[in-house]
Amino acid sequence: MYELTTSEAATILAVLARDPELQSSDLGRLGIPPSTFYAVRRKIYEAGWLSDRYLPHPWAYGVEAVDFVLASPPPSERSRIETEWGRSSANVLLWAGLNVLFGVFFRRPGAPPPSAEGARVTITPSDGSIPVYFDYSQSWSRFIRAGGGTGYPRGSGGAPPRAGHARGSAMSQLLGEDAGAIHAHPAGNGWHSPSGLTRPQRLLLERGEVQSRTFLDVGALPPYQGRVLGEIVFLTGKLREGASATGVLGRLNNDCQVSPVLMAADGASVMLCALGQVGVGTPHRTKIPRAAQHVADALDSSLRDLRMTIEPTGSVRTVIDHRYDRLIGAPGAGPSEGARSPP
Repeated sequence: MYELTTSEAATILAVLARDPELQSSDLGRLGIPPSTFYAVRRKIYEAGWLSDRYLPHPWAYGVEAVDFVLASPPPSERSRIETEWGRSSANVLLWAGLNVLFGVFFRRPGAPPPSAEGARVTITPSDGSIPVYFDYSQSWSRFIRAGGGTGYPRGSGGAPPRAGHARGSAMSQLLGEDAGAIHAHPAGNGWHSPSGLTRPQRLLLERGEVQSRTFLDVGALPPYQGRVLGEIVFLTGKLREGASATGVLGRLNNDCQVSPVLMAADGASVMLCALGQVGVGTPHRTKIPRAAQHVADALDSSLRDLRMTIEPTGSVRTVIDHRYDRLIGAPGAGPSEGARSPP
């Protein structure tokens, strides 16, 4: 069985960290010569282990709400709901596991919320936050037992960025380029390069109206040193009085040595997704070095009605994979014509 090499694991970390210095002048810290880094980077993108997407700032692109939904429909309803979610232009990510369906929806004004009973967190410009949005960097760093910073956590939403006059067409062009790359190379698209961007597109990135993000396909990765990220762990709960999402994140990251790849919280509820390690050929979970507290014990003071769902990574089908290009052409897509920068 093929295992990731040290150079491949370190290169994945360097890309996920999105640190230009780490990817150019400081590669020696990871023991990777620059020539090796660029060759390995090409390999890991061609293998589909990493993919780049342009992530629009939801409030800068006319989105009214971002819904995170974790549902366990009965067998008789599961296929219908999966199809319904997948057909929605608001759906940008859809995972289908053995036990649950998980979807992320960037919903336009007037669009109905996604159907199905289950745990749900809805973020709007005035309520809630997304402190971590599919940021795999710290989780991967812990998995390969590397040191140093990774820029974690990277979120989404927040205060609307200062908008530009021609942002609509430039944003649509960026999202359309992602769509073209995905259709041309279904197994894995190339990395984003700023060299080919137009000035309006570069301004979008500089203003924070769009982010260039790198996502990890955990299910496609070979093992590393006899271990794999073999579990996707969903946690949901209600915030206790006085507790905050940032406090929950800090407790997990610092006390439990667990860095969620996703975390969203509205005024009452929290939903997060983390990755669990397992040994190759064994069903037993790999203990995390230096973990000071069990997750449930650590979160008891902050969350009530805590529920955990664990899906084996190999059993999760990716139906919709960070397809923000689906927002192009949706009803109400993009900012209105003639949008101007605020004074």
